[in-house]
Amino acid sequence: LNDAKEKGQAKEREPRVAPGQSLKPAATDVFQRLHASHAARVEKLSMMQELAQQQEAAKLDELKRCTIRTCSSAEEAGHAVRGP
Repeated sequence: LNDAKEKGQAKEREPRVAPGQSLKPAATDVFQRLHASHAARVEKLSMMQELAQQQEAAKLDELKRCTIRTCSSAEEAGHAVRGP
Protein backbone atom coordinates (compact mmCIF):
# COMPACT_ATOMS: atom_id res chain seq x y z
CA LEU A 1 0.00 0.00 0.00
CA ASN A 2 2.82 2.43 0.87
CA ASP A 3 4.75 1.47 -2.26
CA ALA A 4 1.80 2.40 -4.48
CA LYS A 5 1.38 5.68 -2.62
CA GLU A 6 5.09 6.51 -2.99
CA LYS A 7 4.99 5.66 -6.72
CA GLY A 8 1.97 7.95 -7.17
CA GLN A 9 3.74 10.80 -5.36
CA ALA A 10 6.92 10.26 -7.36
CA LYS A 11 4.93 10.30 -10.56
CA GLU A 12 3.27 13.58 -9.53
CA ARG A 13 6.69 15.16 -9.03
CA GLU A 14 7.86 14.26 -12.53
CA PRO A 15 7.48 17.08 -15.04
CA ARG A 16 4.75 16.42 -17.58
CA VAL A 17 6.72 18.23 -20.28
CA ALA A 18 10.34 17.35 -20.68
CA PRO A 19 12.82 20.20 -20.28
CA GLY A 20 13.45 22.00 -23.56
CA GLN A 21 10.14 20.92 -25.07
CA SER A 22 7.02 23.02 -25.44
CA LEU A 23 3.54 22.15 -24.40
CA LYS A 24 1.31 22.00 -27.46
CA PRO A 25 -2.47 21.91 -27.32
CA ALA A 26 -3.96 18.58 -28.31
CA ALA A 27 -7.22 20.15 -29.51
CA THR A 28 -5.91 21.72 -32.72
CA ASP A 29 -8.82 20.25 -34.69
CA VAL A 30 -11.24 22.40 -32.70
CA PHE A 31 -9.28 25.56 -33.43
CA GLN A 32 -9.01 24.71 -37.12
CA ARG A 33 -12.75 24.03 -37.29
CA LEU A 34 -13.57 27.31 -35.52
CA HIS A 35 -11.19 29.23 -37.79
CA ALA A 36 -12.75 27.66 -40.89
CA SER A 37 -16.30 28.39 -39.75
CA HIS A 38 -15.39 32.01 -38.95
CA ALA A 39 -13.77 32.42 -42.37
CA ALA A 40 -16.91 30.99 -44.01
CA ARG A 41 -19.12 33.42 -42.07
CA VAL A 42 -16.94 36.38 -43.03
CA GLU A 43 -16.99 35.34 -46.69
CA LYS A 44 -20.77 34.89 -46.64
CA LEU A 45 -21.22 38.31 -45.02
CA SER A 46 -19.02 40.02 -47.60
CA MET A 47 -20.92 38.30 -50.42
CA MET A 48 -24.24 39.44 -48.96
CA GLN A 49 -22.96 43.01 -48.61
CA GLU A 50 -21.74 42.99 -52.22
CA LEU A 51 -25.08 41.64 -53.42
CA ALA A 52 -26.94 44.34 -51.46
CA GLN A 53 -24.74 47.02 -53.01
CA GLN A 54 -25.39 45.64 -56.50
CA GLN A 55 -29.14 45.55 -55.88
CA GLU A 56 -29.07 49.11 -54.55
CA ALA A 57 -27.10 50.28 -57.59
CA ALA A 58 -29.55 48.53 -59.94
CA LYS A 59 -32.50 50.11 -58.14
CA LEU A 60 -30.84 53.54 -58.36
CA ASP A 61 -30.19 53.09 -62.09
CA GLU A 62 -33.82 52.11 -62.62
CA LEU A 63 -35.01 55.19 -60.74
CA LYS A 64 -32.68 57.39 -62.77
CA ARG A 65 -33.93 55.86 -65.99
CA CYS A 66 -37.54 56.53 -65.02
CA THR A 67 -37.06 60.11 -63.79
CA ILE A 68 -34.32 61.65 -65.92
CA ARG A 69 -35.57 63.37 -69.05
CA THR A 70 -33.38 63.33 -72.08
CA CYS A 71 -33.25 65.82 -74.90
CA SER A 72 -35.33 64.81 -77.86
CA SER A 73 -33.81 64.51 -81.27
CA ALA A 74 -34.57 67.12 -83.95
CA GLU A 75 -36.87 64.66 -85.70
CA GLU A 76 -38.89 64.02 -82.55
CA ALA A 77 -39.07 67.76 -81.80
CA GLY A 78 -40.30 68.50 -85.33
CA HIS A 79 -42.88 65.74 -85.09
CA ALA A 80 -44.23 67.13 -81.83
CA VAL A 81 -44.53 70.68 -83.25
CA ARG A 82 -46.13 69.69 -86.57
CA GLY A 83 -48.28 66.94 -85.16
CA PRO A 84 -48.80 63.45 -86.55
